[in-house]
Amino acid sequence: MWKPRLDALLVFVGAVALARPAPVAACTTDAECDNGDYCTVADVCDQSGTCVLGGGDQDGNLICDDEFDPASNIRLTKLIIRTFPSAGPASASMHGTGNFIDITPPGPFSSNDGIAVRVKDLLSGIPPPGDGADVTVVFGMSDCAVASYNTTCRLLSGQNQGSQAKFKRDPLALEQIKFSFRLRGLDITKPFFGPVRVVLTDDTVIHRPGKITDCRLFPTGIKCREF
Repeated sequence: MWKPRLDALLVFVGAVALARPAPVAACTTDAECDNGDYCTVADVCDQSGTCVLGGGDQDGNLICDDEFDPASNIRLTKLIIRTFPSAGPASASMHGTGNFIDITPPGPFSSNDGIAVRVKDLLSGIPPPGDGADVTVVFGMSDCAVASYNTTCRLLSGQNQGSQAKFKRDPLALEQIKFSFRLRGLDITKPFFGPVRVVLTDDTVIHRPGKITDCRLFPTGIKCREF
């Protein structure tokens, strides 16, 4: 059953953007117009029933082209998505690591208004809907603690209980930050397909995108590494 789907994926992969599919031109609600990127100006359905996009995302990094700062890129070194079919729904997990340079603008990096982690694979944007991964886990300000050069965020309750994100500055070069995250309680369904994109958001408005491309499938998920 996976073979026909893989053939279809290979046909579409050259033409499909890594953001969500383009919204329909005719609409009745704002949700129908949401193309999945991060923009200060929202995608809306106007009074004539036509989608008006807040901004474009031609490079598919999930950030509006007009609002993307190349200095905000993150480097992903590992990303694992794993499902546990016998454990029932909302039992999948993700683990990722990477690093970035924190400069101003767009920084400085801060957890004062919380931190969000979004993970999206290629397959989530290709019909039919329902498989692949496009999830966002949010850590509020009260979920994060800062000690010396380290920031640690944990969710102690809710569906995503046990999720955490850690950020560590290099004491000898404070602008260099290593990060890791573990997201739990995810309601996603395999198969998955690379490349996989990650967006770290801090202070609700600073979006730091990254992509990892060297991915391998395994029976319950996908593993990606960069060397």
